[in-house]
Amino acid sequence: MSRKQSAAGVKSWRFRLYFEIYTLQMRKLMAYRAEFWFRFLGGLFANATVAYFLWKAVFAVGDAPTLGGRDGGFLGGECLES
Repeated sequence: MSRKQSAAGVKSWRFRLYFEIYTLQMRKLMAYRAEFWFRFLGGLFANATVAYFLWKAVFAVGDAPTLGGRDGGFLGGECLES
């Protein structure tokens, strides 16, 4: 094997190594970003769901059709639809 062929093999090997490292880091970065958005949107959905059912239970148990306020307060539908 000549020196030129040996150098080409080393360059090819280095390129493959750097390419593998690059793709691994990009996959880690994308996984981090995906996890962030899944947690953010999942948490937002969970909080909205809990709030909806909590207010629904408050208006279901109470005798009054409105909740607080001197000017008539809020109707159950107004709180849940806003």
